[in-house]
Amino acid sequence: MGSGFGSVGGHGCAGPLDFATFSGDSFREGGLGDGIDQSCEHAFPRAWIIPRFERYSFEPINTEESISDDGRLYKGKIFQCKKDLKRTLHMYALKEQFEVQIRRSSKTRYEAGSPKLQVHSHSVKPKDIMVEMQVEHGLHLLYTKAWRANDHAEASVFGPPKESFKLLPAYYHRLKEVNPKTITTIKTNVANQFEYMFIAHAASLHGFQTVIRPVIAIDGTHLKGKFSGIMFVAICLDANNQVFPLAYGFGDVEHKMSWSWFLNKLKNANGSLEDFMIISDRHLGIKAAMEKVYPNVPHGYCVFHMAQNIKNDYKRKDVSLLFKQEWKVYRKSDFKEVMLEMMKVNRVAFEELMNVVPERWSRAYSPVRRYRLMTSSIAESMNSCLVHARQMPITTMVEFIREML
Repeated sequence: MGSGFGSVGGHGCAGPLDFATFSGDSFREGGLGDGIDQSCEHAFPRAWIIPRFERYSFEPINTEESISDDGRLYKGKIFQCKKDLKRTLHMYALKEQFEVQIRRSSKTRYEAGSPKLQVHSHSVKPKDIMVEMQVEHGLHLLYTKAWRANDHAEASVFGPPKESFKLLPAYYHRLKEVNPKTITTIKTNVANQFEYMFIAHAASLHGFQTVIRPVIAIDGTHLKGKFSGIMFVAICLDANNQVFPLAYGFGDVEHKMSWSWFLNKLKNANGSLEDFMIISDRHLGIKAAMEKVYPNVPHGYCVFHMAQNIKNDYKRKDVSLLFKQEWKVYRKSDFKEVMLEMMKVNRVAFEELMNVVPERWSRAYSPVRRYRLMTSSIAESMNSCLVHARQMPITTMVEFIREML
């Protein structure tokens, strides 16, 4: 179960597209209001009785204890994620003094073997349940019933997805008690339904404001749980070129309004910064939001996405190679020389690149230092790390990200 690794479990449920409604108790007078967007015109309490408080632990977890409950491997054991399975397997191999050979590893399957041990693990889907019931018990199971069983198993592990939305304000309250200066915000609509949320951990904000290079990559990715939505991320690179998550949030859809809300919260969290840049793909919602929220901050484009567009639009290797030279050169004179060559080879491509404005994608004309960060791939790396987490209920997913950070 968990995020789907083990012999029985599942992830990825289809479901309604609307977001869950908070309970009346969550926002009635006498409840918690810190960190809640007041645009929904609700009063919130100061003192909270946090439901299912025992679910959330903010104390450091001992490595050996976090591997599994008993530290043993046996047939049918359930792991919350692939990472837990791998750690348990390798600790077991170290203890028993044998070498593990990985036979197959993907997002949904993990197979390893040795003279002493055979391990097969994969994310369970409704079809897997149907096959197992047929093989093990000789029962023909309808897909809809297998899907409901899978859905019930996930709910028993993570709790009902709708209930998770109701726990989010209490979770934020507890999070800020043990992580002072962490910034959290929840926005609901006039019907008291979840609309947006934002979170920036105190350590991330302090690191960015003191030692991290002032270039932020932003991106959005789809959630895959019962309630659909978009996850927004803002990522940087540290001095060792390691991914440094700055902030993230959730919304219903990806458009100008949602990106404007997220960027506005990011701006308020970081305060006034000088000589920094935000990099993204050429999504129209991001472009419009940047013009509204950060009108004076340089907005760079991801050259990887631009290169893919050029490759698909023109289908010419020489044009793609010239574009690569254009964004890589440091001197303006070299840039002009390559652009003249582009004009001779394909004038339409030349005019398109000039219309995009070189300041957004070329290193030579960048108004501020990009520190060799020419793509938004670091934001997409964050998204790929959350492939399984994006299927979890929202509060469980936020806790998963906190532990990952």
